Amino acid sequence: MNNNLLLRKILAVIFTIVALIIYICVAKIDIVSPGSGVITGASDKLVIVSPDSGFINKFDLRTGSIVNIGDILFSYTNLDVFH
Repeated sequence: MNNNLLLRKILAVIFTIVALIIYICVAKIDIVSPGSGVITGASDKLVIVSPDSGFINKFDLRTGSIVNIGDILFSYTNLDVFH
């Protein structure tokens, strides 16, 4: 009876270890490291080419502004709509 209980405990530990090893090999774990940085170009002037022509109506960003995903950087009037 004692041998049977000991064998079951050993098998449970072995099964748990094997299951963890399989999980580690198969699961995708994202490693995230928060931080901040500055994006700089090769020069102070940056040319942005757009398939539409128009005028920038609103541009509220300043040098050193922090932007997040989904922030509106500028708005413009599309001249192609009027022609």
